[in-house]
Amino acid sequence: MKDYKLVIKIVPVVVFVFLLGLYLLPQTEVEASIQPDSALNASLLTNGPASVYDEDIEAILDEQIGQARVLWELDCFQVTSGSGVIAMATVVLKDSTGQERMEAATGDGPIDAVYSAIQKATGVTVTLEDYTTRGITGGKDAQGEASVKIRHGDRCVRGRGLSTDVIEAAAKAYLAAINRIKVLDQRQSNV
Repeated sequence: MKDYKLVIKIVPVVVFVFLLGLYLLPQTEVEASIQPDSALNASLLTNGPASVYDEDIEAILDEQIGQARVLWELDCFQVTSGSGVIAMATVVLKDSTGQERMEAATGDGPIDAVYSAIQKATGVTVTLEDYTTRGITGGKDAQGEASVKIRHGDRCVRGRGLSTDVIEAAAKAYLAAINRIKVLDQRQSNV
């Protein structure tokens, strides 16, 4: 295991390269991600130091970076699905002003239903190109990570979400990608 705290104290700015470009994360935001109540420290306490990998650090910090650019945030969701029934989801999103928006939709499964409801709530229509999920920590309260790649017009972006609930992680990943699209659209219109 690398001594990440030592690296963080030596380097004042951590640089992450995403498909969208180069992001600089101030040291204060990095340190805020590695606090006693963080997912990283929960993983260390649960699984011991040998189970923390570069991907775990990247996923946690990516979530922190995404929080700084939140236009839409998942407030809550509810999903109904099973064999022989149509999957249905209701999502409540908050925008950057705190305004709530609730939408419901059906889908081919619970995640598709959540994605359809998110598109209705945000008014952003995208095409899902890739979806993956994996466990990033072990144990009963394991963190799951969902990653998505979506297309909006001629732009492709990725999003990630973390949660102990894989459907919530998928919803957070989808919203993170939609937030990135909206931030990029705003930057282009300001140029």
